[in-house]
Amino acid sequence: MRIALVYPSVGRGTVDWSGIPAGLARGLEALGHEPRHVPLGIPLVLRRAADALALARYRRRGLGAMTTLAVRRRTHVAHRRRVPADALVLMGTTFEIPRTIPYVTYDDMTVPQFARLQRLPDAVTRPWRARQARALEDAVACCVTGTWVADSLVADYGIDPARIATVGIGANTVSAPVDDRDWSTPRFLFVGVDWERKGGGRVVDAFRDVRRAIPTATLELIGRVPQITEPGVTVHGWLDMRTTTGRDALLAAYRRATCFVMPSRFEPFAIVHAEAGMAGIPSIGTTEGGVAEVIGPGGTTVEPGDHEALVRAMTTLADPDTARRLGELARPHAERFTWEGVALRILHQLDVLPGSAPPDGHRLA
Repeated sequence: MRIALVYPSVGRGTVDWSGIPAGLARGLEALGHEPRHVPLGIPLVLRRAADALALARYRRRGLGAMTTLAVRRRTHVAHRRRVPADALVLMGTTFEIPRTIPYVTYDDMTVPQFARLQRLPDAVTRPWRARQARALEDAVACCVTGTWVADSLVADYGIDPARIATVGIGANTVSAPVDDRDWSTPRFLFVGVDWERKGGGRVVDAFRDVRRAIPTATLELIGRVPQITEPGVTVHGWLDMRTTTGRDALLAAYRRATCFVMPSRFEPFAIVHAEAGMAGIPSIGTTEGGVAEVIGPGGTTVEPGDHEALVRAMTTLADPDTARRLGELARPHAERFTWEGVALRILHQLDVLPGSAPPDGHRLA
């Protein structure tokens, strides 16, 4: 089956949309299907204009993709693309696509959830919600990463639960468990591009308190990290996952660590927690969003901004026996999060499509 993967793009290739399209493509290929990438990009000048408009109107950063300018551009690109395919997976329902091909949606968060987390007024998000509602209504099935999103589809959009499929997400970087990992010294790891939203500064503040009690503790920081000079802290900066060097460096960091920590302000369904679990280490995540499903029994969550709770969680997982025990629980739980498994569950939804494709297949437009 030829499956078009349609998603917002900023031209980052395999790491577009958090690497989800690339991961799903690998899963589909492993099952013998043919994925067709349809990245809906916006020229840099338009992206900057959209970001400026969003900042001026909403007083929020990072909302440029939701502006009318960005939506119209992506909709225009979608209607111009000619991609022979038998079915389509629509990732991110913030733009319009031609309704000429059967499709499923695939979301890690709904507009109402995003609005509540960002404290955005209804007047601002009403058109976004309307677009998402139309996409969900026309889809053969509504695929979601977890039950957090599924519950919103039912409560906020009135979607019939029978049309909702919880398909999960997959780890992009898979590290084999380290049999001889040294658990005696706590070694914390933070990985996050968006330093502020992912809680990087809060991790450093909490680590400072942890290190006062445990002077041997260390912390490694990976991502868009500001200049930091702290005892026990190592800054690696941003690693390019499109390169072997970047991927190897991240795998090495997972192998060294005894605990992963990322207390985001909110997090829909973070892949990195699955990657940490695959590496056999426990996680500390946020209560805001769906990451508790990813972490499972292999860690804990804390309220964003609760400094004392974060210090307590890090101190607890600094204990070698506790970290080792939760790391052993994290691995089998994380093994459920593979792209092949996600692809199989999405294909199950596509297999119930009525009729069959014509010899030349459908086209996106």
